[in-house]
Amino acid sequence: HRQVGDLQLNERGVATRGLLVRHLVLPQDLAGTATTLRFLAEEISPHTYLNIMSQYRPAHRAFAIPPLDRPISHQEFMAAVRMAQKQGLTRLDGVESRPLARLRLFYLMSSSNLASLSATVYGKVQGVFFRAFVYHHARALGLRGFVSNLPEGRAVEVFAEGERKNLEELLRLLHCGPSGAWVEKVEAQWEECGDRFASFEIKH
Repeated sequence: HRQVGDLQLNERGVATRGLLVRHLVLPQDLAGTATTLRFLAEEISPHTYLNIMSQYRPAHRAFAIPPLDRPISHQEFMAAVRMAQKQGLTRLDGVESRPLARLRLFYLMSSSNLASLSATVYGKVQGVFFRAFVYHHARALGLRGFVSNLPEGRAVEVFAEGERKNLEELLRLLHCGPSGAWVEKVEAQWEECGDRFASFEIKH
């Protein structure tokens, strides 16, 4: 920053010189967001051009390390935005022109096509480790939600949210099931991502 100063944009909105900071928010503030934003505002410049990133997705061994086994939530993203604003950082990429009520759309657009999937699986799906099968694959795909047995004894309910392509893979797996299961049919419904769950669980 001492060398180039704050980010400068030309008349077309193209950066020509200056500092641009990208900060990736991690679950439960593992990235030290509050400390980072305070440093930028107090030690660098309150006019620092800042891109708050919500794109974290777990991969490989991260699935076995909570809370890195999940993407960040909308609440965590919004908390980072509010922290930046509280520190007096005014140049937030994609945020400064949006009222807080509209930032949810910005979050969803920057989070790689999120969606929600509600599915009911019918057939021989209870007592055959179907819930464990769904749990294992949903966690591996970085999805959040739950799986539970339905009272009638021949159906399992699944709700999952996350990246659309991963949900499509989970839906494909629901039609297969584990060894010993027999899937008669799957009823599925797609919705906008509601960001209601922090992880994927088995409901008992």
